[in-house]
Amino acid sequence: MTYEIKFVGNQYTNSSSRNGNVPCLIVDHISDGSWSSLLSWFTSPNNKTSSAHFGVSKKGEIVQFVPMERMAWANGINAEDIAKSKTPIVKDHPNKNPNLYSVSIEHEGTDGDLTEEQYQATLWLHRYIRDYVKEKWGYEISLTPYDVIGHFQVSPGKPLCPGPKFPWDRL
Repeated sequence: MTYEIKFVGNQYTNSSSRNGNVPCLIVDHISDGSWSSLLSWFTSPNNKTSSAHFGVSKKGEIVQFVPMERMAWANGINAEDIAKSKTPIVKDHPNKNPNLYSVSIEHEGTDGDLTEEQYQATLWLHRYIRDYVKEKWGYEISLTPYDVIGHFQVSPGKPLCPGPKFPWDRL
């Protein structure tokens, strides 16, 4: 199945330059709320702190907030946390903010229990990101536990993101 990605980012959507860094990591998140609250937050002029590249609804809808060529403000990690990280891909990029080399996906929900439609859209989106990065930068994200991780593996301040029910065993 092929999905449509609707671009919904606007002049208020937070992003920065990747400073020449190639995306080599996908970080899965949970929105801890409804689809409407996720859309509202990531397009709000009042949001000055965070962003994501993509969002996936429980119905399997996919939206894009930030172009992959730009860095989303998704992982909330500081230099001290980067230095302490035990996550292999973070350790392999010492002293570098993971936002510079990651693509982030927010999922509607609270505990990671994805609907089947949401799960299928997420699988498709992971492959889409891999293919886009390969075509654009010549780097292939292998879609393994090394380069597809949860927010909790990047940021110690988010121990439950993307949630205890996120389907890692099926990805």
